[in-house]
Amino acid sequence: MTLFQGIITTAVSISLIACGGSSNAPSAATDSTIQQPPLYENRPASVAPDAKGVLHLNAENGAGIGTGIKYMPEWRAFGWFRSADRVEWTVEVPQTGAYKATLEWSVSDEEAGKEFALEAGAEKIEGTVGKSGSWETFKSAEIGTIHLTAGKQKIVFKPNKPFDDAGALLDLRHVVLEPVTP
Repeated sequence: MTLFQGIITTAVSISLIACGGSSNAPSAATDSTIQQPPLYENRPASVAPDAKGVLHLNAENGAGIGTGIKYMPEWRAFGWFRSADRVEWTVEVPQTGAYKATLEWSVSDEEAGKEFALEAGAEKIEGTVGKSGSWETFKSAEIGTIHLTAGKQKIVFKPNKPFDDAGALLDLRHVVLEPVTP
């Protein structure tokens, strides 16, 4: 084999391997399977604060309750379908005080405008689902401030008013509760 033939054989081998093919030429690549990243799983668990006292209420650690709500791992979000559905988190609130709440969601422009509530005991933030542009476009926005008492408790996100079950409230990915410093 000449040097030129060796270069051509190597180039063809590299091209075939890159395209998922094979060749008789020796190759360092032995496995051409493409590994898919793992999908995120919904595993409801007690939420502890991070080092700054922030609570991260993700779809992965919340419990979807209701007949229509489904966790969608490809979007890392709960798909919201019925007005009786909700998401609950068990949280360990580090200190009593005010917490700024930020919501991450998506919704089609046609479904936007329905009312939601974020509740912790008797405390409540009420709001209206804003447009995000589409079901595939997630948006984050501050939705208000809620007073939390230190200790273990349940936080609930749900529709604030019934709506036609042919519609949907939103796709919920994340709620962040950050302590407000005086």
